[in-house]
Amino acid sequence: MKILLTILTLILPITLQAQPDSLWSKTFGGMRTDYLHGLISTSDGGYALCGSFGYYEEREERGIRDLYLVKTDENGDEVWSATYGGNSRDQAWDLVETADGGFLVVGETSSYEDSSGAWVVKVDSTGEMEWWQTYGDGVDRFVKIIHYGERYLVSGRTNYAGAGSSDIWLVLIEDDGEEVDSWTFGDRGRDWAVSMTNTFDDGVIICGTTSAPDGGDADGILIKMDSDFETEWINIYDAGSQEGFGDVCQLSDSSFFAVGTSGELGPGEDYNLYFVRVDINGDSLWTKTVGGNEDEEFGHLATTPDGDLIVACQISNDVYLLRLDENANVIWSSIYEDGSMYGITEIVATDDGGYAFATTTHFSAEGQWSDNLWLVKLNTDMLRLLDVPDTAMVSTDTLIYDLSYFDQFVSPPVYLDSALTYELQYDGEMDVGIVFEQLYIIPGGWVGVDSLSLITLEEDNEENGDTTRFYITVEEPDAVEDMPDIPVDYALLTAYPNPFNSTVNITYTMENAGPLTVAIYDIEGREVERLHEGVRGVGTQSFTWNAESQSSGIYFARIETNSSTEMIKMSLVR
Repeated sequence: MKILLTILTLILPITLQAQPDSLWSKTFGGMRTDYLHGLISTSDGGYALCGSFGYYEEREERGIRDLYLVKTDENGDEVWSATYGGNSRDQAWDLVETADGGFLVVGETSSYEDSSGAWVVKVDSTGEMEWWQTYGDGVDRFVKIIHYGERYLVSGRTNYAGAGSSDIWLVLIEDDGEEVDSWTFGDRGRDWAVSMTNTFDDGVIICGTTSAPDGGDADGILIKMDSDFETEWINIYDAGSQEGFGDVCQLSDSSFFAVGTSGELGPGEDYNLYFVRVDINGDSLWTKTVGGNEDEEFGHLATTPDGDLIVACQISNDVYLLRLDENANVIWSSIYEDGSMYGITEIVATDDGGYAFATTTHFSAEGQWSDNLWLVKLNTDMLRLLDVPDTAMVSTDTLIYDLSYFDQFVSPPVYLDSALTYELQYDGEMDVGIVFEQLYIIPGGWVGVDSLSLITLEEDNEENGDTTRFYITVEEPDAVEDMPDIPVDYALLTAYPNPFNSTVNITYTMENAGPLTVAIYDIEGREVERLHEGVRGVGTQSFTWNAESQSSGIYFARIETNSSTEMIKMSLVR
């Protein structure tokens, strides 16, 4: 279906509070034109970048460009780099790490007369090529690859297998590159996929751009497929100008959040960031554009440990980062100025609570201009907005928290050398205070506490050295009549403690006897562990998940019965 949207435009200041500083930056490439297309964090704490490596003097021998892959350590220092290709044009667009520590890289090649087209290359952990495979014909391209169980899903565009001048193309492959199945979408004209992600129901959602055969304005497109690769829905978004999506993710409530670009072509016209949120059925919840008087181009997404979103994009040849909540409200934004960046900007969250982004930078060296891959590591994002559990409804009873309780909400390595101070902010008629290393909250009457949030900010202090301030904010509901008639003192599905350090207890109240499945999923929608699958009786069922082997981050416990499916978000903090 095609959706005509009313757009809410937010004009934002460029810099807000608490954005992270850069720790280091590294460039990779030669002395000509090298382009960044993909970035991932690796299991050893380092990074892998992919794109293309350009030639000039060696063009007759090496071709115009080769697929380019760089592996770094945790400090951004190059461990190895390699190029792959023939005597024409070859480039990478995305990559994933494989179970053996190697990589599957996807892109395109036009170097092989009988085997040009979309390209998948397998390399080992040292960069040695193990095999490669092409799909389609010489003008087809893969731009995204994701894990799909023990297999892989790749997406892109095809002129060979579809109906239009180019169609969105999805291919399922084995770990040796053998094609299992494929699907195409599009009959309007030029359609292409830009990104995709796994979904909680073992399906996939694809985002990209579509345009009519007459060459009219481009529109954004979202395609949702189920676990059998049946199409559940296709949405086309037309806001009256040029639209396209660059990335998409699924939120904890199962809705989808997509980011792209909206704007007009031509002199004096600007592109803005374009956000869309839809529910699990594809029904639009809201659409927003964010931007100022400069062009903001195609954003890519990363998620934070506490469920926020980081968007990375280009703005007037600088890198523009925004931290958003799930409703696209801007928590902070920052520009990393260079004036010479362009093209794709990729971003990943790192284990220390920070981020790394990569893009292409244009610079002058030895009297000539060159383009290189640029990797930047950002410091820990010191902003934490956290909903502390068990404060949604209380009576006149006093809530008491040991201050050490709040330690689990932050990244411990950042604060080991810090002096800790606590400051309280609260709203409403209640008594709040810190006594003997404990936080006391005494609500005024039967009104309940609406939220308890924590903001941490590390500061340099001449007297105390590094100081970490805990701003604890307590808010009450706006009005008593907004509260339910009876207190919400239990839920069908609970997880405690939450956040947790290594183990969490998951309880579920069965209203009827029958089949029960309990599974854990990560933030990417991959099933991490299945705790139970079988028949249970009426009453409270308890399960313990030991997450010792898992990394810090957001996880979801999913309960499925014959009559309902419930999900709860859990934060694992080391």
